[in-house]
Amino acid sequence: MTAPRVERAPRRRGAFGLDERRFPDPARVEADLRRFLAGRLPDVWPLPAPPAPAADDAGARTLTLLLPRGHVAVLRIDRDPVHPGPASRALADRCRAMHIPHATVSSLPEGRAALRRLGVEPRPVDAAPAGPTLASVFGGA
Repeated sequence: MTAPRVERAPRRRGAFGLDERRFPDPARVEADLRRFLAGRLPDVWPLPAPPAPAADDAGARTLTLLLPRGHVAVLRIDRDPVHPGPASRALADRCRAMHIPHATVSSLPEGRAALRRLGVEPRPVDAAPAGPTLASVFGGA
C-alpha cells in the first residue's frame, strides 16, 4: 500500500509582496518631511533642494535644514539607509569633517526620530497617566 499523495498549496507569498523588500520613494519621503516641518516646526526652514542628483545616487535626496540661531542640519533621504551609496557616504564624511549634524533616513518615522536625535524636534512630553496612580490610591506623595 502506498501513502496518499499530498497536494501542496501554491506559494503565494511572492504574490503579496512578502518576499521582496520594498524601498520607499525618496521624493515622497522628502515631501512628507517638508509637510511635517511646515506644520509642526515652523522655525525650521528646509532649504531648496540642490540640483539634479548624480547617476550613482539612485534617486536619493538631500534635505538641508536651517535651524534657529543659525545652525544647520542635513538629512539624507536614501532608499536603503543600511547600505548607503557612495554619494551618501561622501556626504556623511563631509558633514562629519565639518561637524554638521546629519542623518540618513528612508521614511517619515525615521526622519522624525533623526530630528529628535539631532535635537531639532523636542522630545514628546510624557502625558499624565489616565486614571488613578498608586500614589493617589495609597496616599503617597
